[in-house]
Amino acid sequence: MAEREELDDYLGSFLDLNVSPARVIQKEGALGEIEECLMSVGDNFILICEKKIFEKTLPYFKNLNCVKEDKIIFTESACCCYKETDRIYSAIEKIGGCDAIIAAGGGTVMDIAKIAAYNSRKPLITVPTSAATCAAFTSLAVVYSAEGVFSHYDYLNKNPDICVIEPAMIMNAGSRLLAAGFADSAAKYVEGVWSYSGKARDYYSELGLMVAYNLTNEILSIGARAIEDVNNNTMSREVFEAVSYNIIASGLSSGIAGMKIYPNIAHSISNGVTALFNAESYLDIFHGESISLGLGVGALLMPDEGDKIKAIVAALKSFGLPVSLSGLLGLSRNAKNIDARDAAGIIAKKAMAENESIHDISFITEDILYKALIETDKSPHLTINY
Repeated sequence: MAEREELDDYLGSFLDLNVSPARVIQKEGALGEIEECLMSVGDNFILICEKKIFEKTLPYFKNLNCVKEDKIIFTESACCCYKETDRIYSAIEKIGGCDAIIAAGGGTVMDIAKIAAYNSRKPLITVPTSAATCAAFTSLAVVYSAEGVFSHYDYLNKNPDICVIEPAMIMNAGSRLLAAGFADSAAKYVEGVWSYSGKARDYYSELGLMVAYNLTNEILSIGARAIEDVNNNTMSREVFEAVSYNIIASGLSSGIAGMKIYPNIAHSISNGVTALFNAESYLDIFHGESISLGLGVGALLMPDEGDKIKAIVAALKSFGLPVSLSGLLGLSRNAKNIDARDAAGIIAKKAMAENESIHDISFITEDILYKALIETDKSPHLTINY
């Protein structure tokens, strides 16, 4: 009887995957050919983007005849919140008909557009302007309060339809964003190991974890060179590959893995950081930078067979990413006004909120997390001197 119940549970909950966009294009001059990419979708589009990003992006489009001036909607919020997604949805409705929506920007614009397109029941074409996250590839949207404090994840039931990646444009976003993407990508493997531990093994979880493992090894191999080349404004094979790893491979590892592989310690700490840096300070810290701190904390708390996680954290440190609390606080323009112990308390409290996936690791409490955040500045392999 027990075996039958176990089999029924297995058969009833095995697969529900949003793997990838239907088409992904990454090549030099991709945006110059975007209208050819869009032929299968239609010829009447609404563009969602941040105004300053639009001005930087425009030169990469040889033409944008498919988007009329009166069908461009500029975002107004520094974070993806329902106030902003509702405003964008209303603007789409006011404009009237379109065949699909194009979103150009970073992770915030991608998430805003994903929710707006989903609510409008329109296909979505994403044009990422940085490789700091895999937001342009995945079905997930991260939702914040209007003040920039993490609220929850929206698991939409489809990925964007087409993702168009212009490597030269992304290179111009700078090495700090690229490095932040390395941390977010590496977390797919590290948090995957932590979340998968003790669960019944299955092919798709193993496949997603294998993709994440290979992705992380590639980042460790080419990351330093890619950052150096971006700093020198030099397009190289390493830069091209780094862009694809942070957007495509990172998103694919999540999409193919299913629900046994998911964010936990690092992402919960990153969410906790939003309780400290929000509103005017929201843009001081990139998502991947707070993820990097979270991986540093995890390296202190979790088993590490063969010191693999410590090697990853050391690599992130070498990329200039913060893996200690003081390293993260040092990135803020308000750093001198922040007490480290107060900051640790705020981060730990928010990270341990009831809806956080960190609770899957049952031994972690708010006090343990607080002490680990403080400990990152005492552990020799984590401390960074700024």
